[in-house]
Amino acid sequence: MEDVESRITTQPIGVTEQAARKAIQLARRDGHAQPYLRLRVLAGGCSGFSYKLSFEDGAANDDHVIDP
Repeated sequence: MEDVESRITTQPIGVTEQAARKAIQLARRDGHAQPYLRLRVLAGGCSGFSYKLSFEDGAANDDHVIDP
């Protein structure tokens, strides 16, 4: 059976330039000099998925990093 990651041909998420600028502004306000924006998708039970955004100072070993 083929691995799912080997079939991905496009980036899994897109961020507009305006959204990226705003995220950087918010991260710097919170004290992150070189922030990483982490997006987590959480199972939400009967209401579907929920999403959580947070700023981190670096990537974890198991993160999927998307470069701008």
